[in-house]
Amino acid sequence: MATKPFHYFLKPNLDTQAWPCDSNGTTTIDAESFVYYDTTAGFVLPLNNDVNGANFVGQTNDQNPTTVYGSGWQQGGGSIPPNFPDNHLIVNRYGQALAKATASENYSPGTTVGIGADAQTISTAASNKFAFVSGDQTPVTNATGGQLIKIDFRAIYPNVSVR
Repeated sequence: MATKPFHYFLKPNLDTQAWPCDSNGTTTIDAESFVYYDTTAGFVLPLNNDVNGANFVGQTNDQNPTTVYGSGWQQGGGSIPPNFPDNHLIVNRYGQALAKATASENYSPGTTVGIGADAQTISTAASNKFAFVSGDQTPVTNATGGQLIKIDFRAIYPNVSVR
């Protein structure tokens, strides 16, 4: 019997948009990753550092439900193929989700966060904040790395701010 995939979108599909992705097949974006728009390349990429957080466009939907289930983090398991039809990727521009915590950080409702060590991790130390810790998240002191934190995120590209 197949294991039901975990689903870390808490309130998905709020203002979804199709964004262009790598048409050369060199970039794979994991399901439910935070992504940014690379203005030089002209497509979205996994959010990999704080500088790129300035162009945060949202969190990816899982567009490959037929893939065999992989890790519990990815809904549907596996990755979104870079050659998704029409070379576009469906992105939630805002919503509520669970993100992985950065070790030793404190998270209370209303704390602003940005990208952490990877495209599914948040940090309070980021300069380009794109989310708030949700009001119904129990405060977390001295988080363990990977601990799930409920956040309310909003795209900041183009010209939107959570501050």
